[in-house]
Amino acid sequence: MLSTLQGKEKETLYIIGNGFDLYHGVKSKYKHFYCWLNLNDHEEFVNEMEMFFPRLEISSCSLWSNFEQVLNKYIPNDIYQQLREHPDNPWNESELDKAVAGLNFIVNNMRPLMKDWAEHIDTQNVKQKLPLSKESLYLTFNYTKILEDVYTIPQNHICHIHGSIDSNEVIVGHNLTTAPDYYKKAKTPEEERVCERITEIMQQLNKRIKKNITESSFFDSLQNITNVVVIGHSMSSIDLPYFCEISERIVPNSCWYFSSYKNTYDIDMRIQSFINYTSFKCRRKLLKEYCKPFELPIC
Repeated sequence: MLSTLQGKEKETLYIIGNGFDLYHGVKSKYKHFYCWLNLNDHEEFVNEMEMFFPRLEISSCSLWSNFEQVLNKYIPNDIYQQLREHPDNPWNESELDKAVAGLNFIVNNMRPLMKDWAEHIDTQNVKQKLPLSKESLYLTFNYTKILEDVYTIPQNHICHIHGSIDSNEVIVGHNLTTAPDYYKKAKTPEEERVCERITEIMQQLNKRIKKNITESSFFDSLQNITNVVVIGHSMSSIDLPYFCEISERIVPNSCWYFSSYKNTYDIDMRIQSFINYTSFKCRRKLLKEYCKPFELPIC
């Protein structure tokens, strides 16, 4: 499919997700982050994460395989109950406050640890697998620099929207712009107070997508784009506001191409979810006839 875009390179935007790195053989899953943490003396972070978020599993996916989705689904009252029922805690009021303060440890260390891990992801043996043009634009959600180092894409054609290994900080977290309604579920004044504190701490992990868009000049360069190629992005609800912004910036009725790899059913479901999302959240609705799946070559 990518070969059909020859001659349209300057009108093409690539959206790159973690599946792109995985397709190139890079060990960049959250489970690899988990292994790295345990091998590098960060068991305290692992233990704190598993204490605060053990119940927030989604569709049988554990915390360490669906990291951001778990953060995005957190419920302060569930965390409160988990802390209350933890067998290692005596749970008088001061001990409860101390346990909640442990959430600060997670928040303060998550992004530095994620960046440290990203810097240690091995990309040395990565080879080119796709005909990517140096004239196209690239919005990547990955921290690695495969586009620059392997495909030699000019840096001014790439936006690492969540930072890279060269950034001062990488962005990881949730997209809950409004806090969960913990106070409606609280059964005691203590629960309401603790849930309020949990929410205050967790809001520090908000990805602040609107701010990222506003502060990036990259989105202003999309007015001539007529083709969008999505490679390796799960299109989860967390990052869909970026897709919505792109849809509203590019040429109307542009073609969208969504990659699949050995699973065409899954990509059809994701495309439909994205179309449904634009119907409710975007000023410009995306039409199905302009959305096309394609398969990445099996190498």
